[in-house]
Amino acid sequence: MTLTWILSSLLLAQAPTIGKQEVIRPFRTGVVKAEIYDTRSAQPQIQKTWPWKGPITEGPYHAGANAFGVGKPSTVFVPPASSRERSVWAMSSTGFAGIAQTRYTPPDPTIAVGPNHIVEAVNASIAFYSKSGTLEFAVDLDNRGNPGFFEPVGAGSFVVDPKVLYDSEAGRFVVVAIEVYQPNTAWIDIAVSDDDNPHGIWYKYRTSAVVPVGSANYWVDYPSFGFDQDAYYTGGNLFRLNGSGNGTAGILFRVFKKAPMLSGDPVVFTDLRYGNSFSAQAGHHLGNSPAGYYASIGSSSSMRLYAIRNPAGTPTLVTTTVSIPGFSSPSRNSVPNLGGGGVDPLDGRVFNVSWREGRLYVAHPVVVNSAVKARWYQFNTNGWPDSGTPSLAQVGTVDPGSGIYTFFPALAENVLGDVGLVVARSSATEYVSMQMTSRTILDPLGTMGPLIQARVGDRGANGRWGDYYAIGVDPSDYTTFWAVGEYSDQAVNGWATWIQSLQVGEKILPTSFQVMRGSLVTGSAADLHANDGAYVEVEARRPTSVAEASAEIVVSGTALADNPRALQFVLEAATSGAPTLERIEFWNFDTNQWEVVAERNGTASDSVQSASVTSNAGRFIANGTLEVRARLGFHDRGVTFVAWGSRYDLGYWRLLR
Repeated sequence: MTLTWILSSLLLAQAPTIGKQEVIRPFRTGVVKAEIYDTRSAQPQIQKTWPWKGPITEGPYHAGANAFGVGKPSTVFVPPASSRERSVWAMSSTGFAGIAQTRYTPPDPTIAVGPNHIVEAVNASIAFYSKSGTLEFAVDLDNRGNPGFFEPVGAGSFVVDPKVLYDSEAGRFVVVAIEVYQPNTAWIDIAVSDDDNPHGIWYKYRTSAVVPVGSANYWVDYPSFGFDQDAYYTGGNLFRLNGSGNGTAGILFRVFKKAPMLSGDPVVFTDLRYGNSFSAQAGHHLGNSPAGYYASIGSSSSMRLYAIRNPAGTPTLVTTTVSIPGFSSPSRNSVPNLGGGGVDPLDGRVFNVSWREGRLYVAHPVVVNSAVKARWYQFNTNGWPDSGTPSLAQVGTVDPGSGIYTFFPALAENVLGDVGLVVARSSATEYVSMQMTSRTILDPLGTMGPLIQARVGDRGANGRWGDYYAIGVDPSDYTTFWAVGEYSDQAVNGWATWIQSLQVGEKILPTSFQVMRGSLVTGSAADLHANDGAYVEVEARRPTSVAEASAEIVVSGTALADNPRALQFVLEAATSGAPTLERIEFWNFDTNQWEVVAERNGTASDSVQSASVTSNAGRFIANGTLEVRARLGFHDRGVTFVAWGSRYDLGYWRLLR
């Protein structure tokens, strides 16, 4: 492994002011080569070291918002205006047991969901599962395996705080973790799979995380991890490793240029530092974003947002604040549970950030009527930082009732605008459990549905918990949520993790299709049921009129109700024709006509479009038979027709009663 440092000037941030925008430039860049490793060479494939029967090591306490003077317990909480109940949509969920008690506590559970696999990581193990819960691969993250996951790049015996994600833009699994060894060594490790299957080749990088500030060196704790179309984003809180200086030095932001990492080439990464805040989390960006977003608590009444501009070139960091309802942060070990002492909700820091189509979601815990409650926000980025300013769109609190605590929230939005959320739940009369909930585009602002229990513990717990949960959207249908959380398990005499899926509403799969324009090359209705690389392919034909499509299919299915409150459609398709218009139409059984419900420019690679009808949706469902029809077409907008093809990878309806 070769590492090259290039040092430049560091611009220190000024004291935070509401709405003031600051720009921070890089203080150094680095270049690091990959180690290419094939997980299939690990023997045995399942090196399961849990449940651990030996001594348990407690991970370092991640001082954060409270230690930095943000959200002090004396702050008065102002409840958000919207706390109404909302309609209950059909929600279905299935789950299975994940990694259990390792040699560390807390577990720091995190997952990534791909087309066919789920990758889970904890302190300090990693595992690959099928979506039915079959364990297929397991090793430790450090050098205790044969080999350990990061051992091929030189990792030592302390590889912790993992984060994993599935980059749906590139079709890759990505893992990050940190190392620190007194008195002068620290690392950020990152690995990228070579495709959407975690079994096989990974490109692994080990990058120094010793950060010089003044006369001291600092290490990176509590790492964030996110992605967009251009980069992978990480970083964390800076704590003094050696030398003379303050105990903390703010936040490190590290930007990895994505493109070379997808082929295992040497990667350039860039470091930026913001000295006036703590515990920023990087966003998971679904769709093309104008910048890479992070968020942290700005004060007890503001959220600090960060944007990485030009991540594929010379990144700069832009930051501003947005006012939020005031809050008070939780205290350590302040969550009661049956048969145990106080469970630690950590503090009021941000745990999770997710972005889709201009909507930035952020979640953290607050104190409401002396109980810890998970609070979530939606900010509209409004083109910021290139233009406009971000604004608060809605805020909600997960409050199941008096004396019930919710904490460690994580949330994400799917392609239909549903928001899925996972939390821990506890009270003096119940064991800590993992719970999930959701909201749809029909729900009042600031509301979520009732909590659904994924898994409840069977023993009391004390002290460290979390330090985070995780949630993601399944790329096989772009709507199903998968999450991971923690519970306490007598069988392992410690903590265990649970992996859970959540589907909102009722899915209607096509049962048949007919080519209306063009000629069928290959495919069946079943090929439209999942994003799995099995396509319906249609060769375009010259239209006989301007209004006609050049390639078009009509799909049919059967609904489960005749008068829903919403009928939606998800389409993933591509075309080799340009320029083309990709259109979704529903058949109106009342007027016997097609109605356009969504359209956009056609794309050369597979991409997703959705349509939603939220008014009088029953007109698109046949009385008696409950048939639904959708017409999916590509319209040639060129001056002359040139032969081209189209393909449909995924297409289905979703019904909300």
